[in-house]
Amino acid sequence: KRRPVYAITGPFEFRCSLFLSNYALAYIGDNLLHKYPVRKLVGYLDYSKVRHSSTPMTKDELEYCFNDVRVVMAYIQEKIEHDGGITEIPLTNTGYVRNYCRNVCYGRDGEENRKKLLDYRALMKSLKISSEDEYKQLERAFMGGFTHTSAIWANKIITTPQASFHTEYEYDEIGSADLTSSYPYVIVAEYFPMTSFQYVGNITDKSTFYSYLDRYCCIFDIEFINLRPKVTFENYLSISRCSTTGNVIVNNGRVVSAETCRTTLTELDYDTVSKFYTWSKMRVVNMRIAHRGYLPKDLILAVLNLYKDKTTLKGVLGKEIEYLVSKNMINAAFGMMVTAIIRGEYQYSTDDDDWHTEEADVLSQLTSYNKNFNRFLYYGWGVYVTAHARHNLFSAIYEFKEDYIYSDTDSIKGINFSSHKSYFTQYNNEVYIKLRRMCQHYDIDFSMCQPETASGVKKLIGVWDFEPGYLAFKAAGAKRYMYELPDGALSMTVAGVNKKFAVPYLLSEYESHELIFNIFGDGMFIPA
Repeated sequence: KRRPVYAITGPFEFRCSLFLSNYALAYIGDNLLHKYPVRKLVGYLDYSKVRHSSTPMTKDELEYCFNDVRVVMAYIQEKIEHDGGITEIPLTNTGYVRNYCRNVCYGRDGEENRKKLLDYRALMKSLKISSEDEYKQLERAFMGGFTHTSAIWANKIITTPQASFHTEYEYDEIGSADLTSSYPYVIVAEYFPMTSFQYVGNITDKSTFYSYLDRYCCIFDIEFINLRPKVTFENYLSISRCSTTGNVIVNNGRVVSAETCRTTLTELDYDTVSKFYTWSKMRVVNMRIAHRGYLPKDLILAVLNLYKDKTTLKGVLGKEIEYLVSKNMINAAFGMMVTAIIRGEYQYSTDDDDWHTEEADVLSQLTSYNKNFNRFLYYGWGVYVTAHARHNLFSAIYEFKEDYIYSDTDSIKGINFSSHKSYFTQYNNEVYIKLRRMCQHYDIDFSMCQPETASGVKKLIGVWDFEPGYLAFKAAGAKRYMYELPDGALSMTVAGVNKKFAVPYLLSEYESHELIFNIFGDGMFIPA
């Protein structure tokens, strides 16, 4: 209703170029135009000025506006020529990944490719969503990345002895580590539901419940009675994904405790919940199970090829465009798995000058999904991509305990990193073993899992990679943290704020890093 991707009126189809690129005009002009270079003009338009249809415009202002249009025109023209016509351009950037992966999975010509196509279509025919209830449960089970600040360290300034100022919370080191291509790694190395989910209903026997969790992909609704935290450093359950009653305590969007808490989990989520909470009783209903297995070999090869391109092209002179394309594609590889299946339409009426929602025909859309001849993905796979990634991230959070400060989907920040070195070594070894096992299962060359960078360094997918760390750090909440780098520079990450402009502004307003760290948090104001 508010952000249409496309709209059809009569013989015309209007499409949103922002959804296609997913980037601001300045970025497109600076990075994505190759054949028809046009750069966005900077600084000519005063956005604070109130304008109307008769406001006079200067030559500079008109050029600024014209140039914005030229950037989009050049971008679309390059897409038309590259893709083979305007009708061949996908609706979104993810469409390029979808088309690439579909072609790899289905193949095209020759007898061998025909067999591949038939085998893959047979798999897709077996992976169906049986009912609206099942689809809604899969939707409830799907959660994105975990982004949060530990309640222990929220709004506290942590420093090292080398920082430009000192606080009561001083430690030898403040570290940071990222999982290398977390979602792509999960796609190639972890298990997924490789049969349709079978409904087994309500589970009352504890041994049966844990037997299912050990052997199958499980999705179930669960009710916890007297839910209480087992640890103080983090809370896993999202309040937006739960129905809670009675003395509910929430920590910045995460459930700390409640008399009753109902939610939908996978077996991976349950494993994490059992480490972070206790409860007096639980009730499991609407359980569905599916057999586990690797994703299809061709889909894994497609993702590994994207990872190889991104790794080998990074930093190579003259290959900047190709690198950006490959980076965008591998980042979108997961998104194509969780595109909503059931969607209503919005109709605009000229009679009352308003939008009207046309409810989706659920049965018709599910039937169309199940029978789709070109489908090469299964919604359940997308649910498990993020479930595995969260499970992997929380293994680090659980290891760090009170040393854990902040996490965001595929990264963790904390103190005393050296004391957790054995965890990182063991985790990375397990990644190596899992990848070896997958390659052996499918007869894939292991070198595809660790392509070399431009400088000849092997980059294994899925392992923890360490950043230089920080001299000072403060987290005020999800997507809100500030840090002092080893070279003494100040930086920050705040959702919706451009740090290239915000940090110089703060440095001009306040005379020291210490003052900036002190005011960083709720109430800090940065003008537009």
